[in-house]
Amino acid sequence: MKRNNLHFGKSKNRFYMTLLWITGGACVVTSILLGSFVYTNMSLNKYHVTINQLSSELDSIKSMTDEMVQQEKEYKNQLEELSQELAKYEPIVIPESMKSE
Repeated sequence: MKRNNLHFGKSKNRFYMTLLWITGGACVVTSILLGSFVYTNMSLNKYHVTINQLSSELDSIKSMTDEMVQQEKEYKNQLEELSQELAKYEPIVIPESMKSE
């Protein structure tokens, strides 16, 4: 006598098929959730790298801006010193008769 495991009776057959469908559905749902998690994680990693690059560029731009501000202060100080030095001397006025056309 040959026994077939799926044919013990209609109720047992229905029970095993239901378990099979539930297991298959759980596998499909797990695969979908895992795939979406991996995709989201990859996207977040990509954005994290981009944010790191942008923040490093922003830091370099800030340092360049600080250097430019420092240079501007130095130039203003030099201009003020030169203006004070020039203020010591009287301006030279050229008479109209000496101006050439």
